[in-house]
Amino acid sequence: MFQGVPESSIVPGGHLKAALTFEFGNAKSSVVGIEVGVLMEVFAKEIELMPNAENSAFYPNAFITFYYGSQR
Repeated sequence: MFQGVPESSIVPGGHLKAALTFEFGNAKSSVVGIEVGVLMEVFAKEIELMPNAENSAFYPNAFITFYYGSQR
């Protein structure tokens, strides 16, 4: 389970997240909404995620989050 942990190193990096949230529903009883956005991560050097894959120092992502609940 811990194979390769001694060979690990810390690589500095940062991320930027931008999103829009749309909320619907009755404020008294339910909360319904959707969030859409992008997340960008950048590192000081290439990160090896898989040995035989193309490595990069920049990882962009897009996401959609749906949520539903109630307030008490």
